[in-house]
This record gives sequence, structure tokens and C-alpha cells, in this order.
Amino acid sequence: MDELKSILTKLAPALGGAVGGPLGMAVVSILAEVFGTKASPDAVTEAIKSNDPEVVKASLARAEAAYKAEIERQMTVRTQISSHVEMMRLDYDRGIFYSGWRPLAGWIAVLYAALSCLLVIKQGFYGTYGFLAQAPSVLMVGAPIMALAGIYAWGKSRERVAMSGASEQPSIVDIVRGMLQPKPA
Repeated sequence: MDELKSILTKLAPALGGAVGGPLGMAVVSILAEVFGTKASPDAVTEAIKSNDPEVVKASLARAEAAYKAEIERQMTVRTQISSHVEMMRLDYDRGIFYSGWRPLAGWIAVLYAALSCLLVIKQGFYGTYGFLAQAPSVLMVGAPIMALAGIYAWGKSRERVAMSGASEQPSIVDIVRGMLQPKPA
């Protein structure tokens, strides 16, 4: 590993510094993939020594780009996780009336839908369909609960996207509007 580190320090300083650290084997794996060899420090060192210097230079440039892309991806994931944890902490710090009513509404909506379905199925087995005559009343009670749960999920998703720093996803209305607009000829 020391020989590989000294070679990389001269040819690709970013990779050379990483080989000695906690990401050392990840760098070796990237180099092994680029050089088409086994993922071991000795095999990578031998591949670097035995190849043409121009090929080595181009391969190390590709490896460095892959390493930087992986670091960026890892940083993005860590940022998103940190944002999510912070958002959860903020929700719970605001108290039960802020963080408790929306999940409760979701569970009530799920329970209401499940009980309604079970009642319809039960009446189907007995051959009585009196429940179906009450469908408008059931919907009048259930629809606001379901709407509240949907609004909660939609709003929470938008909050999470905003806090994670990711680009905002288009809404369903924007998608449908884009599909309905005439295309320029």
C-alpha cells in the first residue's frame, strides 16, 4: 500500500492522499476497475508500473473523476440525512399539536378506509348491501379525513425537498399542464 501511495502522490495527488486514509480500499477498487485488474494494492501498483505512461495518465484522470463523483454523492447523501434528522428534531420540538395531529390524521384515514372496505366485504358475504346506500354519508365523513392525510403527505414531502437542498420536483398540476399544452410545431 505504501508503494501505491507514493506513486499516486506523484501522479494523482488527490488519490494518493485518499489511499492512506479511511477511503483507501475504495480508491483501490476504483483504480482496479479503471485498470481492469484485481482490487488489491499490489495488483493496481503492478498495473500502473507496467502500462504506458500516457495510458496511466489517462486512466488516473478517469479514476480521479470517479473518486470525486463518489465523494460528491456521499456528501449529498450525508447532507440529505442530516437535513432529514434536523427536520424531524424541529418537528418534535414544536410540540404535539404540530407534529402529532398530522400523523394521527393519517392513521385515522387508513383505519377509516380499512373499516369501510371490511364492512363492504362483510355485507357482500351476507348478501345485504344496505351499507352501499349510505355511501354518500360515508364519503362525506371519510373524504375530509383522506384529504387531510393527503395534504399532510404532500406538504411534508415539499418541506423535505426544500430542506434537503434538492431541486424541487414538479407538482402533478405542473406535469398535467405540461402534457396539455400544445407542442410548438
